[in-house]
Amino acid sequence: MYAPYLPYLYIAVFFATGYLFFRFVIPYIMPFVIAAVIAFIIDPVVTYLERSWGVPRGVGAGVALVVLIAALAGLIFLLVSRLVAELDAISSIVPVYYRQVETAIESILEGVIRLPDPIRAAIEGQAARGIVAIQGILATIVDWARALPRTIAGTVIAFLASYFLSKDKDLIGAFLLEIMPGRWRKGLIRAKADLVVSTLGFVQAEAFLIGLSTLISITGLHIIGAKYALAVGLFIGFVDVMPVVGPSAVYWPWIIYNVATGNFLFAVKLALVFAVSSLTRSTLEPRVVGARIGLHPLATLFSLYLGVRLLGVVGLIVGPLVAIFLKSAINSGLIPFPSREGD
Repeated sequence: MYAPYLPYLYIAVFFATGYLFFRFVIPYIMPFVIAAVIAFIIDPVVTYLERSWGVPRGVGAGVALVVLIAALAGLIFLLVSRLVAELDAISSIVPVYYRQVETAIESILEGVIRLPDPIRAAIEGQAARGIVAIQGILATIVDWARALPRTIAGTVIAFLASYFLSKDKDLIGAFLLEIMPGRWRKGLIRAKADLVVSTLGFVQAEAFLIGLSTLISITGLHIIGAKYALAVGLFIGFVDVMPVVGPSAVYWPWIIYNVATGNFLFAVKLALVFAVSSLTRSTLEPRVVGARIGLHPLATLFSLYLGVRLLGVVGLIVGPLVAIFLKSAINSGLIPFPSREGD
């Protein structure tokens, strides 16, 4: 009697479980999630060394991790060196900008005092909200600083765990299959290939979008004559990787500063660069991500929207990942749809 509705019940349970998992469990096991991602990245190299050169997986995993860490360290060193050079130049003009901002604020306050009471009250309300927003940003920075020791420890754990995940991949996979119910095993084996391809496609899509956004920012800032376009553009790309922050954390304060100092034309130019970057990404994201993970753009857009509604900005990543898992579960028969059962 209820058989036709069972697939939809499975999907509802799937979404509820996924929401609870990403909301309450993932924060506590994040180093191991990162370890799984790292192991996934280095696995092709480790497998190649094992099959083509006879290198034991333990040795291959160690070599691949050392190369990855060295590459990341080298890239960070180059970026930091470039940023330090440009930030050193920026620091020399900070006192000048500080005096300009101070003068602009004094001028604005003098003008506000002469305005009618309703307008002055509205401006003061907006200013209060701006102060609260700045306090929130500063509190976030302080929280990051406090979390630095935990982040370092988590990073070390992530790399150690990734070594063992890569070294004992087959053993761990066999163990996980062994503890699964028998009727799930075949479905999980079928889902594995689709899940790997789709997840890799999602990572590639996000990397492409972040790279494109960074390139647009650097090019746009260079065109409008912004100083230190490369350093600022790379920093925008860096914060774009962190969904909770995003490029707006760089653009909006910069735009507001230029408005406050009377540089309205440059503020408009910055707003245009920000608009082009944001619109390009928001327009391409459903199509690019959908094409990479094998979903229709509308389904991808829905997963992005639902993820944001349930989990905030982090849902931009979690939403498509849940959609990937759901698609793989349906295609493999773990969630039995009537149309699938008849195939």
